[in-house]
Amino acid sequence: MAKIDLKKRAERNNKIRRTIGKIEQTVKKLETMKDEYLRRAVDAKARGESASYAIAKNGLNITLTQIKRAREMLLNIEITSELQKMGETNADFLTGMSTIAKSISKINKKSDFVKLQKEIERALSGMEEAQAGLDGFLQNTDAAFAALTSAPGALTDTQIDRLVDGQVSEKELLMDEQLDALLGGMAVKPAASVNEGVRARVGGDDAAPAPRDATLVAKPFPSPTGVFDFSAKPSPAISLDAFRSADCAQAREVALADVIAPTAEPCVILGRNADEEAERIAFSEYPHILVGGMLGSGKSTFLRQAICSLLLTQSAEKLRLVLFDFKREELCAFDGVAHLSANVVTDAAAALPALAAVGAEMNRRYELFASAGVRDIAAYNGTAAQKLPYILVAFDEYADAIDACGKAFESAYTALARQSAGAGIYSVLCTRNLTQNAVTAGLRANTDAHIAFRTRDAEESRLILGADGAERLSGAGKLLCAAGGAVSGEYDAPHVSAREVDGVAAALKGDAI
Repeated sequence: MAKIDLKKRAERNNKIRRTIGKIEQTVKKLETMKDEYLRRAVDAKARGESASYAIAKNGLNITLTQIKRAREMLLNIEITSELQKMGETNADFLTGMSTIAKSISKINKKSDFVKLQKEIERALSGMEEAQAGLDGFLQNTDAAFAALTSAPGALTDTQIDRLVDGQVSEKELLMDEQLDALLGGMAVKPAASVNEGVRARVGGDDAAPAPRDATLVAKPFPSPTGVFDFSAKPSPAISLDAFRSADCAQAREVALADVIAPTAEPCVILGRNADEEAERIAFSEYPHILVGGMLGSGKSTFLRQAICSLLLTQSAEKLRLVLFDFKREELCAFDGVAHLSANVVTDAAAALPALAAVGAEMNRRYELFASAGVRDIAAYNGTAAQKLPYILVAFDEYADAIDACGKAFESAYTALARQSAGAGIYSVLCTRNLTQNAVTAGLRANTDAHIAFRTRDAEESRLILGADGAERLSGAGKLLCAAGGAVSGEYDAPHVSAREVDGVAAALKGDAI
């Protein structure tokens, strides 16, 4: 008969304590997020800002659902912990009884004591199986807890509206009003979710119209409005010659006007190499790009020129953009351009709903591919009458989204990045926060090309590139690129002035460049 493993018991108890502590901390954080979303929703509704209200409502929806699931998980673990303690007590008792039975059997060989010994051994065997089941439960808890942060919202729009208006309490919502109504014979019909609104908007003429208040636009700018729209759009053509001849308010060694050229597919211009040749990387080859560099090194200008280059060489029929600019400095000039699937997102807390909308579009596209018997966007566009545009998701400072959303942002982004390339959905992440909290192993593993502008030291260079070198770059606009497992030579990234950006944006809104 196996002896009780006291070391294993102690490890199991420590695991339970750590897990409970982790979930309790997460619940506290979610409670803070919930209060903030509720405040924003109330304020936005009072001001009549339907766009901001919808974003806050969606965040509140997801957060309340996560709180509910975290509390359910905490309750399950606490109950299991108590059962485990009872099991340990019973195991100790049965072990003691086994010892006594053995001692008695040495004196008295009657069959009753032999039978008792066998019964105790069977009980101990069952107890060991129960403990093994508990171990399995604890091993699965980490995976379940990680999935919690990316769980979709389950509350209806009507429930959230009632919460914001003070007609129902959070406690009542978390008791699952829908289930109570169903059991009472009055099923609650859920209102259209945000993702359903997205599918309706992009689903073509046969789709139901999307509700106007189911918008994910971060701020109530005049255009575009409504839910994220990823369909092909007509856009004014811009002459590259006119762009090249426009006055440049500021110049560097390399100007965007000097290196821009038409391309058949979306590309990013790295800059000029040592041979004075302009080099590009195509999103079809490197779908997701991570860009890092210290303040003033040129990374934000790099993103700005990349967006300008794409706007000038790809029509809105071929490319749609989802832009994030939480500091409202680099990308907000593009608001109103036909290429944008929604207004520039300026609220870091809105990053998760926005990524969820992109994820819904990705899933819709893969359903289209399956119906057409193809695997990716290239094959689909090769035969479909209505072609799908590529989508680029670009963050000027994604570390702000990590600060606002925690690990949930990384989970949402990496889940998207792992699958989205085949659907024609690409991304560029930029940051000056060169720490392991921002440039995580998960983000590096799920991005295909890594671009480093000047860093403070070799450690920061290795964090972005996986190699030294960026700390030795001199001057703004100098970069190194690691793609395909190797770091290529130094490039001079093209510069684009604020005046040029304004000119491109104005032209794409219908004004002359």
